[in-house]
Amino acid sequence: MSTQLRPTSDMSRVEKWRYVRSASKRRVRGREDVAPVPVQHAARRVDDAAHLGIERVRRALAGDRALWLGLASILVLAALVLVGPTQSFLEQRGRVELAQQQLAALDAANAALEQRASDLTDPEHIEVLAREQLGYARPGQVAYSLVPPADPEPAVTVVDEAGQPTSWWSRLLEAFSR
Repeated sequence: MSTQLRPTSDMSRVEKWRYVRSASKRRVRGREDVAPVPVQHAARRVDDAAHLGIERVRRALAGDRALWLGLASILVLAALVLVGPTQSFLEQRGRVELAQQQLAALDAANAALEQRASDLTDPEHIEVLAREQLGYARPGQVAYSLVPPADPEPAVTVVDEAGQPTSWWSRLLEAFSR
């Protein structure tokens, strides 16, 4: 690449930028072939903008922003990792509560059966059961038992001429129509 002293109109944008950049370097190094003053000003602006951009990046990385972004990303990652085990824990806790309820119901049934077993070893309770269920009586006592009637009377069904039972509403209509 040949270094020109002044940019021309037929230069591409990249070539003009290189020219300004090289002029900046010449200005900084203090060489003899210094560019014209407007080019030096443009080169200074390019250098300043580049330094400002670098400083902004440095401040962003050196400040608290990077720390907060890092912490936020770690928290999001931790939340994503802990979602599955948390759901599993909650489901298992529900199963444990259900098992505890079943255990309490079985303990109550077991206590009732133990009470019944202890009642069946008590002679007074056995005597009461024998009188109630088997109709036993002590000597000198008379046992009475009430027996329900053997056959209840069958319900009356009305049959028409064809032998089919008639419904109540058809019988009611017949009663009003007479």
